[in-house]
Amino acid sequence: MSLIAATKASYKNNPLIWILGSGIIARLLAVFFSGGYIASDDHFLVVHYAWRWLRDDTIWMFDPNRGGHSLLYPGVHMLLFKVLHAIGVVNTEVQMTINRFLHAIWSIPIIWLGYRFVERATTERRFAELTGWLLALLWIVPAFSVYQLGEMVSAVPLFIAILKAERNRETDSTKEWLIAGLWLGFAVSLRYQIGFAAVGMFIALLIRGRWRGALLLTVGALLGTIPLGILDWVMLGTPYANPIQYFTYNSSGEMYKYVNRPWYNYILLILGVFIPPFSFLLFGGMFKAYKKLPVLFGGTLAFLIVHSIIPNKQERFIATILPTLVVVGVTGIAIWLKAERFRLSERFLRISLIIFWCLNLPVMVGTVVNYNRRAEIKSLAALQADVQLQ
Repeated sequence: MSLIAATKASYKNNPLIWILGSGIIARLLAVFFSGGYIASDDHFLVVHYAWRWLRDDTIWMFDPNRGGHSLLYPGVHMLLFKVLHAIGVVNTEVQMTINRFLHAIWSIPIIWLGYRFVERATTERRFAELTGWLLALLWIVPAFSVYQLGEMVSAVPLFIAILKAERNRETDSTKEWLIAGLWLGFAVSLRYQIGFAAVGMFIALLIRGRWRGALLLTVGALLGTIPLGILDWVMLGTPYANPIQYFTYNSSGEMYKYVNRPWYNYILLILGVFIPPFSFLLFGGMFKAYKKLPVLFGGTLAFLIVHSIIPNKQERFIATILPTLVVVGVTGIAIWLKAERFRLSERFLRISLIIFWCLNLPVMVGTVVNYNRRAEIKSLAALQADVQLQ
Protein backbone atom coordinates (compact mmCIF):
# COMPACT_ATOMS: atom_id res chain seq x y z
CA MET A 1 0.00 0.00 0.00
CA SER A 2 1.36 3.44 -0.96
CA LEU A 3 1.90 6.18 1.59
CA ILE A 4 -0.99 8.22 0.18
CA ALA A 5 -3.35 5.26 0.29
CA ALA A 6 -2.26 4.41 3.83
CA THR A 7 -2.81 8.01 4.91
CA LYS A 8 -6.29 8.09 3.39
CA ALA A 9 -7.18 4.81 5.10
CA SER A 10 -5.86 6.07 8.42
CA TYR A 11 -7.86 9.27 8.13
CA LYS A 12 -11.00 7.37 7.15
CA ASN A 13 -10.70 5.17 10.24
CA ASN A 14 -9.68 7.90 12.72
CA PRO A 15 -10.51 11.41 11.41
CA LEU A 16 -10.70 12.91 14.89
CA ILE A 17 -7.12 11.84 15.65
CA TRP A 18 -5.89 13.61 12.51
CA ILE A 19 -7.93 16.71 13.30
CA LEU A 20 -6.72 16.86 16.90
CA GLY A 21 -3.14 16.26 15.77
CA SER A 22 -3.33 19.09 13.24
CA GLY A 23 -4.82 21.44 15.84
CA ILE A 24 -2.10 20.54 18.33
CA ILE A 25 0.70 21.06 15.78
CA ALA A 26 -0.70 24.47 14.78
CA ARG A 27 -0.87 25.54 18.42
CA LEU A 28 2.63 24.26 19.16
CA LEU A 29 3.96 26.35 16.27
CA ALA A 30 2.24 29.35 17.84
CA VAL A 31 3.70 28.46 21.26
CA PHE A 32 7.27 28.64 19.99
CA PHE A 33 7.06 31.19 17.20
CA SER A 34 4.16 33.54 17.96
CA GLY A 35 5.51 35.45 20.94
CA GLY A 36 4.73 38.89 22.27
CA TYR A 37 1.19 40.08 22.89
CA ILE A 38 -1.75 41.24 20.77
CA ALA A 39 -3.39 44.02 22.79
CA SER A 40 -2.58 45.94 25.95
CA ASP A 41 -5.20 43.94 27.87
CA ASP A 42 -3.55 40.55 27.42
CA HIS A 43 -0.28 41.95 28.75
CA PHE A 44 -0.96 44.86 31.10
CA LEU A 45 -4.21 43.51 32.61
CA VAL A 46 -2.94 39.95 32.99
CA VAL A 47 0.81 39.34 32.91
CA HIS A 48 1.92 42.72 34.24
CA TYR A 49 -0.58 42.62 37.11
CA ALA A 50 0.42 39.04 37.92
CA TRP A 51 4.09 40.09 37.97
CA ARG A 52 3.35 43.01 40.33
CA TRP A 53 1.13 40.80 42.49
CA LEU A 54 3.98 38.28 42.78
CA ARG A 55 6.13 41.04 44.24
CA ASP A 56 3.46 42.10 46.76
CA ASP A 57 2.77 45.28 44.80
CA THR A 58 -1.03 45.26 44.87
CA ILE A 59 -1.77 48.98 44.74
CA TRP A 60 -3.03 48.45 41.17
CA MET A 61 -6.06 46.60 42.56
CA PHE A 62 -7.41 49.89 43.88
CA ASP A 63 -6.77 51.91 40.72
CA PRO A 64 -10.20 53.22 39.55
CA ASN A 65 -9.00 53.19 35.94
CA ARG A 66 -8.46 49.42 36.10
CA GLY A 67 -12.17 49.06 35.45
CA GLY A 68 -12.87 46.15 37.80
CA HIS A 69 -11.50 43.29 35.70
CA SER A 70 -11.59 39.82 37.30
CA LEU A 71 -8.70 38.87 39.58
CA LEU A 72 -9.08 35.15 38.84
CA TYR A 73 -7.17 35.10 35.57
CA PRO A 74 -4.25 37.31 36.70
CA GLY A 75 -4.26 35.33 39.95
CA VAL A 76 -3.68 32.07 38.09
CA HIS A 77 -0.77 33.70 36.26
CA MET A 78 0.66 34.95 39.54
CA LEU A 79 0.61 31.38 40.92
CA LEU A 80 2.23 30.06 37.73
CA PHE A 81 5.04 32.63 37.93
CA LYS A 82 5.48 31.86 41.62
CA VAL A 83 5.94 28.15 40.86
CA LEU A 84 8.35 28.88 38.00
CA HIS A 85 10.43 31.18 40.21
CA ALA A 86 10.47 28.52 42.93
CA ILE A 87 11.99 25.95 40.56
CA GLY A 88 14.52 28.41 39.15
CA VAL A 89 12.83 29.39 35.86
CA VAL A 90 13.30 33.17 35.94
CA ASN A 91 13.87 34.04 32.29
CA THR A 92 10.81 35.93 31.08
CA GLU A 93 10.81 34.47 27.56
CA VAL A 94 10.99 30.93 28.91
CA GLN A 95 8.19 31.69 31.37
CA MET A 96 5.97 33.03 28.60
CA THR A 97 6.71 30.05 26.35
CA ILE A 98 5.51 27.76 29.14
CA ASN A 99 2.52 30.04 29.61
CA ARG A 100 1.62 29.81 25.92
CA PHE A 101 2.01 26.02 26.05
CA LEU A 102 -0.48 25.79 28.94
CA HIS A 103 -2.94 28.00 27.06
CA ALA A 104 -2.59 25.73 24.01
CA ILE A 105 -3.47 22.67 26.12
CA TRP A 106 -6.47 24.51 27.58
CA SER A 107 -7.89 25.18 24.10
CA ILE A 108 -7.66 21.63 22.71
CA PRO A 109 -10.83 20.10 24.31
CA ILE A 110 -13.01 22.45 22.25
CA ILE A 111 -12.01 20.54 19.10
CA TRP A 112 -12.98 17.15 20.52
CA LEU A 113 -16.20 18.36 22.12
CA GLY A 114 -17.36 20.20 19.00
CA TYR A 115 -16.66 17.19 16.78
CA ARG A 116 -18.55 14.75 19.01
CA PHE A 117 -21.50 17.10 19.50
CA VAL A 118 -22.06 17.72 15.78
CA GLU A 119 -21.53 14.03 15.05
CA ARG A 120 -24.52 13.26 17.28
CA ALA A 121 -26.58 16.28 16.21
CA THR A 122 -26.34 15.62 12.46
CA THR A 123 -25.63 11.83 12.42
CA GLU A 124 -23.24 12.55 9.52
CA ARG A 125 -19.51 12.34 10.08
CA ARG A 126 -18.64 14.82 7.33
CA PHE A 127 -20.22 17.66 9.29
CA ALA A 128 -18.44 16.57 12.45
CA GLU A 129 -15.18 16.60 10.48
CA LEU A 130 -15.89 20.08 9.11
CA THR A 131 -16.61 21.31 12.64
CA GLY A 132 -13.40 19.76 13.96
CA TRP A 133 -11.26 21.23 11.20
CA LEU A 134 -12.76 24.70 11.70
CA LEU A 135 -12.17 24.57 15.45
CA ALA A 136 -8.64 23.27 14.89
CA LEU A 137 -7.38 25.41 12.01
CA LEU A 138 -9.56 28.49 11.53
CA TRP A 139 -6.85 31.05 10.77
CA ILE A 140 -7.45 33.21 13.83
CA VAL A 141 -7.74 30.39 16.39
CA PRO A 142 -4.34 28.66 16.88
CA ALA A 143 -2.40 31.87 17.51
CA PHE A 144 -5.12 33.54 19.57
CA SER A 145 -5.45 30.39 21.68
CA VAL A 146 -1.94 30.73 23.11
CA TYR A 147 -2.16 34.36 24.16
CA GLN A 148 -3.41 35.65 27.50
CA LEU A 149 -6.73 36.68 26.02
CA GLY A 150 -9.62 36.37 28.45
CA GLU A 151 -11.96 36.20 25.47
CA MET A 152 -10.37 32.93 24.29
CA VAL A 153 -9.74 31.41 27.71
CA SER A 154 -13.33 31.96 28.86
CA ALA A 155 -14.63 30.47 25.59
CA VAL A 156 -13.68 26.99 26.82
CA PRO A 157 -15.93 26.85 29.94
CA LEU A 158 -18.71 28.65 28.03
CA PHE A 159 -18.48 26.03 25.26
CA ILE A 160 -18.64 23.18 27.77
CA ALA A 161 -21.58 24.79 29.60
CA ILE A 162 -23.64 25.52 26.51
CA LEU A 163 -23.09 22.07 24.96
CA LYS A 164 -24.01 20.37 28.25
CA ALA A 165 -27.14 22.49 28.58
CA GLU A 166 -28.16 21.75 24.98
CA ARG A 167 -27.67 17.98 25.41
CA ASN A 168 -29.49 17.99 28.75
CA ARG A 169 -32.54 19.70 27.30
CA GLU A 170 -34.09 16.30 26.57
CA THR A 171 -32.80 14.23 29.51
CA ASP A 172 -33.49 17.00 32.05
CA SER A 173 -30.93 15.69 34.56
CA THR A 174 -30.62 17.82 37.71
CA LYS A 175 -26.94 16.93 38.01
CA GLU A 176 -26.17 17.92 34.41
CA TRP A 177 -28.04 21.24 34.73
CA LEU A 178 -26.00 22.11 37.81
CA ILE A 179 -22.71 21.04 36.21
CA ALA A 180 -23.49 23.12 33.13
CA GLY A 181 -24.32 26.03 35.42
CA LEU A 182 -21.04 25.66 37.32
CA TRP A 183 -19.08 25.83 34.06
CA LEU A 184 -21.15 28.84 33.02
CA GLY A 185 -20.47 30.59 36.33
CA PHE A 186 -16.76 29.90 35.97
CA ALA A 187 -16.82 31.39 32.47
CA VAL A 188 -18.60 34.51 33.74
CA SER A 189 -16.03 34.80 36.54
CA LEU A 190 -13.27 34.93 33.93
CA ARG A 191 -15.10 37.36 31.64
CA TYR A 192 -18.26 39.07 32.84
CA GLN A 193 -19.65 39.66 29.34
CA ILE A 194 -20.42 35.95 29.05
CA GLY A 195 -23.41 36.82 31.22
CA PHE A 196 -25.07 38.04 28.00
CA ALA A 197 -24.81 34.54 26.51
CA ALA A 198 -26.15 33.13 29.79
CA VAL A 199 -29.24 35.34 29.48
CA GLY A 200 -29.78 34.07 25.93
CA MET A 201 -29.52 30.46 27.13
CA PHE A 202 -31.99 31.21 29.94
CA ILE A 203 -34.53 32.76 27.56
CA ALA A 204 -34.20 29.87 25.11
CA LEU A 205 -34.94 27.36 27.88
CA LEU A 206 -37.97 29.33 29.01
CA ILE A 207 -39.32 29.53 25.44
CA ARG A 208 -38.96 25.74 25.16
CA GLY A 209 -40.80 25.29 28.46
CA ARG A 210 -37.74 24.15 30.42
CA TRP A 211 -38.45 26.24 33.52
CA ARG A 212 -36.80 23.74 35.82
CA GLY A 213 -33.69 23.57 33.64
CA ALA A 214 -33.45 27.36 33.48
CA LEU A 215 -33.72 27.59 37.27
CA LEU A 216 -31.13 24.87 37.93
CA LEU A 217 -28.76 26.33 35.35
CA THR A 218 -29.03 29.71 37.09
CA VAL A 219 -28.40 28.16 40.50
CA GLY A 220 -25.34 26.36 39.17
CA ALA A 221 -24.05 29.54 37.54
CA LEU A 222 -24.40 31.50 40.78
CA LEU A 223 -22.52 28.77 42.63
CA GLY A 224 -19.84 28.87 39.95
CA THR A 225 -19.12 32.53 40.67
CA ILE A 226 -18.49 31.95 44.40
CA PRO A 227 -14.67 31.67 43.98
CA LEU A 228 -14.69 35.10 42.34
CA GLY A 229 -16.72 36.53 45.22
CA ILE A 230 -14.43 35.00 47.84
CA LEU A 231 -11.27 36.23 46.08
CA ASP A 232 -12.60 39.79 45.87
CA TRP A 233 -13.63 39.59 49.53
CA VAL A 234 -10.16 38.48 50.63
CA MET A 235 -8.23 40.90 48.42
CA LEU A 236 -10.52 43.94 48.35
CA GLY A 237 -12.71 43.51 51.42
CA THR A 238 -16.01 43.23 49.52
CA PRO A 239 -17.52 40.16 47.81
CA TYR A 240 -17.82 40.66 44.05
CA ALA A 241 -16.15 44.06 44.33
CA ASN A 242 -14.65 43.81 40.84
CA PRO A 243 -17.86 43.00 38.91
CA ILE A 244 -19.58 45.85 40.76
CA GLN A 245 -16.75 48.22 39.88
CA TYR A 246 -16.72 46.99 36.28
CA PHE A 247 -20.38 47.76 35.64
CA THR A 248 -20.16 51.05 37.54
CA TYR A 249 -17.09 52.03 35.50
CA ASN A 250 -18.77 51.30 32.15
CA SER A 251 -22.19 52.70 33.03
CA SER A 252 -20.53 56.03 33.85
CA GLY A 253 -19.78 56.55 30.16
CA GLU A 254 -16.24 55.16 30.11
CA MET A 255 -17.16 52.70 27.35
CA TYR A 256 -17.48 55.61 24.93
CA LYS A 257 -13.78 56.46 25.39
CA TYR A 258 -12.64 53.33 23.57
CA VAL A 259 -13.08 51.98 20.02
CA ASN A 260 -16.62 52.94 18.95
CA ARG A 261 -17.93 51.36 15.77
CA PRO A 262 -21.34 50.87 14.06
CA TRP A 263 -23.76 48.16 15.20
CA TYR A 264 -23.07 45.91 12.20
CA ASN A 265 -19.30 45.84 12.81
CA TYR A 266 -19.23 42.35 14.36
CA ILE A 267 -21.44 40.88 11.65
CA LEU A 268 -18.99 42.10 9.00
CA LEU A 269 -16.11 40.84 11.12
CA ILE A 270 -17.58 37.33 11.40
CA LEU A 271 -18.30 37.27 7.67
CA GLY A 272 -14.66 38.19 7.06
CA VAL A 273 -13.14 35.76 9.56
CA PHE A 274 -14.91 32.76 8.00
CA ILE A 275 -14.18 34.02 4.46
CA PRO A 276 -17.02 34.51 1.93
CA PRO A 277 -18.96 32.81 0.49
CA PHE A 278 -18.63 30.11 3.17
CA SER A 279 -19.09 32.69 5.94
CA PHE A 280 -22.56 33.55 4.58
CA LEU A 281 -23.48 29.86 4.62
CA LEU A 282 -22.26 29.47 8.21
CA PHE A 283 -24.15 32.57 9.32
CA GLY A 284 -27.27 31.41 7.52
CA GLY A 285 -26.86 27.93 8.98
CA MET A 286 -26.95 29.43 12.46
CA PHE A 287 -30.52 30.62 11.85
CA LYS A 288 -31.48 27.31 10.23
CA ALA A 289 -30.56 25.50 13.46
CA TYR A 290 -32.57 27.62 15.90
CA LYS A 291 -35.22 24.93 16.38
CA LYS A 292 -32.83 21.99 16.70
CA LEU A 293 -30.28 23.78 18.92
CA PRO A 294 -32.22 26.54 20.73
CA VAL A 295 -29.79 26.92 23.66
CA LEU A 296 -26.75 27.21 21.39
CA PHE A 297 -28.61 29.56 19.09
CA GLY A 298 -29.98 31.69 21.94
CA GLY A 299 -26.65 32.03 23.75
CA THR A 300 -24.72 32.86 20.57
CA LEU A 301 -27.31 35.32 19.25
CA ALA A 302 -27.74 37.14 22.57
CA PHE A 303 -23.97 37.58 22.91
CA LEU A 304 -23.76 38.94 19.36
CA ILE A 305 -26.75 41.27 19.71
CA VAL A 306 -25.63 42.85 22.99
CA HIS A 307 -22.06 43.31 21.77
CA SER A 308 -23.43 44.90 18.59
CA ILE A 309 -25.40 47.37 20.71
CA ILE A 310 -22.50 48.28 23.00
CA PRO A 311 -20.50 51.11 21.34
CA ASN A 312 -17.06 49.83 22.43
CA LYS A 313 -16.17 47.26 19.76
CA GLN A 314 -12.77 45.60 19.62
CA GLU A 315 -12.18 42.61 17.35
CA ARG A 316 -11.12 40.17 20.05
CA PHE A 317 -14.35 40.66 22.02
CA ILE A 318 -16.34 38.50 19.61
CA ALA A 319 -13.79 35.63 19.67
CA THR A 320 -15.58 34.11 22.67
CA ILE A 321 -18.52 32.84 20.59
CA LEU A 322 -16.60 31.63 17.54
CA PRO A 323 -16.67 27.97 18.73
CA THR A 324 -20.42 28.03 19.43
CA LEU A 325 -21.03 29.77 16.10
CA VAL A 326 -19.12 26.99 14.31
CA VAL A 327 -21.18 24.24 15.97
CA VAL A 328 -24.60 25.83 15.46
CA GLY A 329 -23.67 27.05 11.96
CA VAL A 330 -22.40 23.72 10.65
CA THR A 331 -25.40 21.91 12.14
CA GLY A 332 -27.62 24.43 10.38
CA ILE A 333 -25.82 23.81 7.08
CA ALA A 334 -26.59 20.09 7.46
CA ILE A 335 -30.28 20.98 7.94
CA TRP A 336 -30.20 23.45 5.04
CA LEU A 337 -28.89 20.81 2.63
CA LYS A 338 -32.04 18.73 3.30
CA ALA A 339 -34.56 21.57 3.32
CA GLU A 340 -37.73 21.16 1.27
CA ARG A 341 -37.66 24.78 0.11
CA PHE A 342 -34.63 26.90 -0.86
CA ARG A 343 -32.33 23.94 -0.36
CA LEU A 344 -28.60 24.65 -0.17
CA SER A 345 -26.66 23.32 -3.13
CA GLU A 346 -24.06 20.66 -2.36
CA ARG A 347 -21.96 21.99 -5.23
CA PHE A 348 -22.05 25.55 -3.93
CA LEU A 349 -21.05 24.35 -0.45
CA ARG A 350 -18.15 22.38 -1.91
CA ILE A 351 -16.90 25.37 -3.94
CA SER A 352 -17.25 27.64 -0.89
CA LEU A 353 -15.16 25.26 1.22
CA ILE A 354 -12.45 25.02 -1.45
CA ILE A 355 -12.19 28.83 -1.51
CA PHE A 356 -12.21 28.93 2.29
CA TRP A 357 -9.40 26.43 2.81
CA CYS A 358 -7.26 27.83 -0.01
CA LEU A 359 -7.31 31.25 1.68
CA ASN A 360 -7.54 30.16 5.32
CA LEU A 361 -4.52 27.85 5.54
CA PRO A 362 -1.85 30.29 4.24
CA VAL A 363 -3.16 33.03 6.54
CA MET A 364 -3.22 30.60 9.48
CA VAL A 365 0.41 29.65 8.86
CA GLY A 366 1.30 33.34 8.82
CA THR A 367 -0.40 34.00 12.15
CA VAL A 368 1.25 31.11 14.02
CA VAL A 369 4.75 32.32 13.12
CA ASN A 370 4.10 36.02 13.65
CA TYR A 371 5.94 37.49 16.66
CA ASN A 372 3.90 40.47 17.86
CA ARG A 373 5.88 43.48 19.12
CA ARG A 374 9.10 41.57 18.61
CA ALA A 375 11.39 44.61 18.83
CA GLU A 376 10.23 45.78 22.25
CA ILE A 377 10.04 42.24 23.70
CA LYS A 378 13.52 41.25 22.50
CA SER A 379 15.00 44.56 23.67
CA LEU A 380 13.63 44.09 27.20
CA ALA A 381 14.71 40.42 27.19
CA ALA A 382 18.25 41.47 26.32
CA LEU A 383 18.25 43.98 29.18
CA GLN A 384 16.99 41.28 31.55
CA ALA A 385 19.78 38.94 30.44
CA ASP A 386 22.38 41.65 31.11
CA VAL A 387 21.02 42.28 34.60
CA GLN A 388 21.03 38.56 35.41
CA LEU A 389 24.66 38.24 34.26
CA GLN A 390 25.68 41.07 36.55
